[in-house]
Amino acid sequence: MSGQAGALDDAGDEAGRPHRAVQPAMCHTQDTLGGPEAAAVCDAFAAAWPDEAATLESAPHELAGTTGRAGPRRRPHGGGA
Repeated sequence: MSGQAGALDDAGDEAGRPHRAVQPAMCHTQDTLGGPEAAAVCDAFAAAWPDEAATLESAPHELAGTTGRAGPRRRPHGGGA
């Protein structure tokens, strides 16, 4: 890939780094997280993180594929920018 498609593909790789680095494997007591309400919020975030991070990683890759298939944009003849 080259140009915009390559840049988008690289962005997807970069977005995937936190996804791979932050795996929800740690357990904490409710007191450690600030009590039951804060623990519930933290647990909800940890449960949603893998799906959200996967979306952030895959979206630029998907756009890169679309950009690569579309080819370069052509400007109409005689027209200015």
